[in-house]
Amino acid sequence: MSDENLIKDETKRLENDIKYYEKNIKEKLDNKDKLQKILKEAKEYKVPSSEHIEYKKFMIQQLTDTIKWDCIDDYQKLEIKKLFEQIKNINAEDLRKFRREDILEDLERAKKYLEEETQRVNERNKWVEDVVKSLK
Repeated sequence: MSDENLIKDETKRLENDIKYYEKNIKEKLDNKDKLQKILKEAKEYKVPSSEHIEYKKFMIQQLTDTIKWDCIDDYQKLEIKKLFEQIKNINAEDLRKFRREDILEDLERAKKYLEEETQRVNERNKWVEDVVKSLK
């Protein structure tokens, strides 16, 4: 692959990652808007009796905590920033080296898996052979 095509391919991959995080941020913001509306309703909820006061407090606390923990997008924004930085610094030689190392790691994993699977098959075959021999 030419340097130009390699860089174009990597840029597209990184841009797709950025789109993924941007979509995730949008989902978090949409959820936050929905939850804030529900929280507003929970705060306005008129308890039917004093026995329901804790229920109202619990609803408010649960919604507040959900907004606090599930609607933050700091991680996604940081990842997008990192991805833009990676796009600016794409180097064809480094990409080739990384991809080569990645392929070699995959190859080693596949060799190990093949050896393990071959061992399992040989053990199963021996078991079947032993059964067949015992039946003669």
